[in-house]
Amino acid sequence: MVAPTTQDRSPWGGRFVLRAMEESTATIQSNLLQVHFQNGMDGQYVLDPVADVFVKVNPAFCELVGYTAEQLVENKTPLATSSLIHPEDRVLVSTQRGQASRPGERGSLRFRVVLPDGEVRTLEICYSVVNYLGRILHVGSARDVSEQVKLENKLRSESEYNRELSLEAQRAAKENQKKNIRTDQRCVQGGGPDHGQ
Repeated sequence: MVAPTTQDRSPWGGRFVLRAMEESTATIQSNLLQVHFQNGMDGQYVLDPVADVFVKVNPAFCELVGYTAEQLVENKTPLATSSLIHPEDRVLVSTQRGQASRPGERGSLRFRVVLPDGEVRTLEICYSVVNYLGRILHVGSARDVSEQVKLENKLRSESEYNRELSLEAQRAAKENQKKNIRTDQRCVQGGGPDHGQ
């Protein structure tokens, strides 16, 4: 004898129960994603690169760039995303956005933003391109890497300085070696270093 299945036991039919379970699972997953988005420690954003506006941002992202969600998303005329970007980095970001246009593409980029108080921060973003209801969007996360960039620049400068010191020491050693060779040659030709005295 075959054991009864969910379809056999359900007064509404198995398909209805399975569909309700699938919808419930989808709702739970959607709610969990929303909780993660809102409470994430990294800045999270959804960006419309064509319209140059944010569609959604989380509190951590607002803290990173110094603007409220109302200013970035909810106003009738939200702040243009390009206006946050340091003027010297706008071409870089614009080029990246233009190149990242096919769903499934992923990338990362570092650029500077200018906060409302004038402070400059370097952000590192990681994003994916998605097609949402026919609209191409960038979904990503952002981190403040300003301190890391300062340390990298310091190490690069120190490395360059040490390289220059090393090259100078090599030049001095070669010059000293040439001088010793000339002295040795005079000794061999004239019978010794004091021969000419």
